[in-house]
This record gives sequence, C-alpha cells and structure tokens, in this order.
Amino acid sequence: MAAEREDWDEAEEQARAALDLLRRGGQWTADLPPEKLEAFATNLLAEVLYRSVQDGELIFRDEEGFKVRWNEAAALFARALELDPENEDAKYWASHVRPTT
Repeated sequence: MAAEREDWDEAEEQARAALDLLRRGGQWTADLPPEKLEAFATNLLAEVLYRSVQDGELIFRDEEGFKVRWNEAAALFARALELDPENEDAKYWASHVRPTT
C-alpha cells in the first residue's frame, strides 16, 4: 500500500476513495457493522493526513496549508471516534491531535 511506502499523496487518494465508496454504501465485508468499517476508514484517512504533515516540511513552506491538513485530520479522528467509541486508534489520536488556530 502507498502508506507503507510513505507515498502520502497516493495514500491520501486511496483512503479518500475508500471512504467515499463506503459512504455510498459500498460495504466491503459483512463481518463488521457499517459504522465500525466507516470509523476504520475515517481513522485511516486521518492517519495518512497526520503522517503527511509530520513527515514533510509543509509547516515551514505553507503554514496555512499545514493547519488545514492538521485540522482535517483532527476532525476525522473525532468523527472516527464518534462512529465507533470502541476504536482504540481513534481514541488515542482524537485525544492527541486537536484542532489548531
């Protein structure tokens, strides 16, 4: 997967496509309730956004762009936790990645 290669642009594209597919009813597996699967995909996209700003120099080149991506990640972590309060990754990240101004 692109995230394993740290290709954050491709990983973001893949995560957004997967989340969009789920939101349109494209459930991949019957083993998980839809909200748990959507929470997983939402958390994954948030992690990709978070990693992309942590690994790059965006904060030095484009502070406003950094804030936009950071705040989107924070909102997605919070949404993932809302969808599935038992999601341990979402619990951790929602408490550590908070919106910035």
